[in-house]
Amino acid sequence: MNIPMTIEEATWEVKKAQDSFLRGELEEWFIVRLRRDFPNAIPDWNRLKLNLLVRIKKFKKRMRDLMGAMARKANTNRRARNKTPGEHLEKKVEKLERQYAKTGCDVILTWSELRRDVTQSFGVSCSM
Repeated sequence: MNIPMTIEEATWEVKKAQDSFLRGELEEWFIVRLRRDFPNAIPDWNRLKLNLLVRIKKFKKRMRDLMGAMARKANTNRRARNKTPGEHLEKKVEKLERQYAKTGCDVILTWSELRRDVTQSFGVSCSM
């Protein structure tokens, strides 16, 4: 006996398939079936993947700019203040992390991987 799915279950299954497709982990037979049953799904998901990759590139640039600002700030000679140098920049990094999570880019590249890639481009080891 085949029990029908609820809308929430169907949405969850489609989301799982979409995430697998975006990561490149979806099996070929499933892609063929999707192309046959839903001809617009794969082109739409390809467009979504392209948009996410562009967003990831923009986030990498913003993260690189913030890390460069942190490095410049650490090298400047400033008088002691209430806050430690770069504390407000850390808050900007946290804000950037929240924005990254909201965009859904973590399906392709997680935040820790993004941060590791950016720190490696600086030639700095990152312990996270």
